[in-house]
Amino acid sequence: MKIFILDDEKNARETVKAYLKKSDQDITVIEEASSIEEAIEKLSTFKPDLAFLDINLPDGLSFDLLARLGLDQIDFKIIFISAYDNYAIKAFKFNAIDYILKPVDPQELKLALDRAIQADQSKVQLQNLSEDFSNEAKSLNRLVLKDQHSIQIVNIADIVRCQSENNYTLFNFVDGNQTLITRTLKEYEEMLKGKLFFRPHKSHLINLRHLKKFDKSDGGTIEMTDGSTVPLSRFKKDIFLQVLDQL
Repeated sequence: MKIFILDDEKNARETVKAYLKKSDQDITVIEEASSIEEAIEKLSTFKPDLAFLDINLPDGLSFDLLARLGLDQIDFKIIFISAYDNYAIKAFKFNAIDYILKPVDPQELKLALDRAIQADQSKVQLQNLSEDFSNEAKSLNRLVLKDQHSIQIVNIADIVRCQSENNYTLFNFVDGNQTLITRTLKEYEEMLKGKLFFRPHKSHLINLRHLKKFDKSDGGTIEMTDGSTVPLSRFKKDIFLQVLDQL
């Protein structure tokens, strides 16, 4: 059996691979990708029997990948991976296509793998799920921010960038206001995936709608529309350039 794993987090890919290698299934080859663009390239030659697809990726949703491949041409089974998208879980249950919640549990992965091997997944199921999820995702254009004193409901488009402050996240908005929230940047990265946000550095998450300029010198610096600058990690440079090509 040939397996394909799509997830932008290396640790997540390594975890799935480690669990798969311990399974009792006859797995011969495991290929992986960290973005939709990379997945498109690899799936042009690699033909998997089963794919593990993270839903939210820096350059879109995994359903965007399936649409570009063409649902009528997809001849591999799929297990989706979800961080904590409750609306997605409802859609999965309704359409009877398997999913695994992060962090991946080895027993859950084993059960999902066994079910996927035994079950048939119809193109109608996949199409329905894609439409349900995409419509729901498009409708979620606001974010609830809670601090000690208030609850704010903000438009996602108004967020310029987010910055890690230890276990807090500092939000910077287009009007110059800032809000410090007692949640980690990693949590908001998961929430905002697929909504034109990108994490160019471990301490920064940017809204690509407010990207003004990318300076390639000195390793790479990103300038935002509010005048702030954000460093680009050398480990993220290739995928960032891929994302820019899709804007």
